[in-house]
Amino acid sequence: MRIEHFPISFKAIAVDLMEGKQVVLDRGDLVTALRATTAFPGVFAPLMHNNQMLVDGGVLNNLPVEEMKKNYGGQVIAVDVAREHEKKPPRNMIEVVYRSYSLMTAERKHSSLKLADLVIRPGGTNLTKGEGAIRRSTCQRSCCCKKGLNDNNVLVKPLPGEA
Repeated sequence: MRIEHFPISFKAIAVDLMEGKQVVLDRGDLVTALRATTAFPGVFAPLMHNNQMLVDGGVLNNLPVEEMKKNYGGQVIAVDVAREHEKKPPRNMIEVVYRSYSLMTAERKHSSLKLADLVIRPGGTNLTKGEGAIRRSTCQRSCCCKKGLNDNNVLVKPLPGEA
């Protein structure tokens, strides 16, 4: 599946370890882009692609909402997959690395979430729009539908301006 054929704009962010710069993946094979952006340092090997050594974009900016708005315009949907900070001790080295990484990026992530037009938190029904939260209530379903999301927080129609 090629990114440029998607019905709505999609951009994934990786970091080139050779140049120390952010790389926007908005064309080409989706699997390659996802592999690059999930190459979490210390857990998964970097992806060598087009003479670049690509790892998770969170190395430089774990939620680049501001850059996406500034450079590409349009509606920005942020997907927040990070768990909240746990106060129990990590059980293994992977959890130590993940916890350290999460703590290093937490403040920047929270600032970025406030700038997003829509935030999706998979695994729950926690949606936020900008700084205001859509509360769990009888109107939540209609709020989700207005944003083009079904009950599982899956985008089922393009956002305004993306059609």
